[in-house]
Amino acid sequence: MREATLEHLIAPSDGGVSSASSRDRLTLHAFARDGEHVTEGVLIAPDRRWWWIAGGVPRLLPTTMYRNDELVKRYALQLKSLGLEAPRITSARGRLGRIQSKTIDRFGSEWLRFRDWGYHPVAPNGDTLEFRGGLWENTLAAFRSKTFLNGRLDGRLVLDAGCGNGRFTAAALAVGAREVISVDIGWGVDATFEHHRNDSRVHVVQASLFDLPIRAVESAFSIGVLMHTGDAARAFDQIASRITPGGLFAVRLYHRGNWAHELVDRGIRSVTTKLSKPIQLRFARAMAKLGTGLIAREAPPRTPARPSRSVMCYQVLRHWPTVHHNLDWWTAPVATHHTVREVAAWGRSSGLDVVQADPRELPDRYGFWQFPEALTVLFERPAVVKQPAPSRAPDVPAGAVARLA
Repeated sequence: MREATLEHLIAPSDGGVSSASSRDRLTLHAFARDGEHVTEGVLIAPDRRWWWIAGGVPRLLPTTMYRNDELVKRYALQLKSLGLEAPRITSARGRLGRIQSKTIDRFGSEWLRFRDWGYHPVAPNGDTLEFRGGLWENTLAAFRSKTFLNGRLDGRLVLDAGCGNGRFTAAALAVGAREVISVDIGWGVDATFEHHRNDSRVHVVQASLFDLPIRAVESAFSIGVLMHTGDAARAFDQIASRITPGGLFAVRLYHRGNWAHELVDRGIRSVTTKLSKPIQLRFARAMAKLGTGLIAREAPPRTPARPSRSVMCYQVLRHWPTVHHNLDWWTAPVATHHTVREVAAWGRSSGLDVVQADPRELPDRYGFWQFPEALTVLFERPAVVKQPAPSRAPDVPAGAVARLA
């Protein structure tokens, strides 16, 4: 963590007990440095709550989600001199607390294995199955098609909400972002930090999207993350609340499928989410091989008149020919499905306007084999601030629709 990162941070909330002023300030005490980075230290709020900096990353999580006994022992004297008590370790409480703890473990393992996924210039060792979709050119293409932000980020301070290993942070910088604050609840932040430790434009923070410890940003994006939080609308609102007037927010989510897909997907996930990590990986690889055999040469058309058997199978299973995508899809603790109409309503209730959306079928009426796989909506906060309207199902302007790349 560079000291410059401090200007972007505020203390996480404590259930509404802290005053606004106490959330506006954090004091940095560095215990160890590596060049321009504080690698170990603490961040302290005026109300004496505090959080570790470890491995160069501020860990702004409650003790139910992050603990570091090694640092407690190593810096016992420093903590005592600052009047700080060792954190009390408790178990995660409530449904969302348990989901977040599982998410840290689950996605932490994923990003340890796929640490460099999305950065590769070519497939390592020629393994095209393992790294299909994991090349740098794939990252750039995905960022453009899944955010609609290409050409819109020049000179902006941007939030990557759910950064994983930071590949889309790199993409945002590549298309013109001035700086990126990369936030994730899991251990992907360590991969992000290593990939960008020499780039002063990147600020990496481990935190929950339900309690973002950051100040205002000029734009934000969240690609394939909110549906894994346990409350996508709540996480959306937290991100939206940080966006300044004139700022943009792009969100990418799973789309609701036909009834057969929803039924089959629930059945598969009821098993796969309980498997050990090695077996989860083998399952993802097996489904990738099946996906390669069925649809490698035939991408599902948007509105097929007569879908082939392979497309019909895909519209029920959604088995990508990609190990990483399948692992992400079927093993996350939670994976909710949504519609453009629903997500547009979140934006309206947060005071945002729809700029661009895909797919175009807002009434959510599709033929059985025609349900989209995912949705993308780009919002803007009006330059003239207006009062948020009651949550409802709004109409998206016809001119705000773009075809998904």
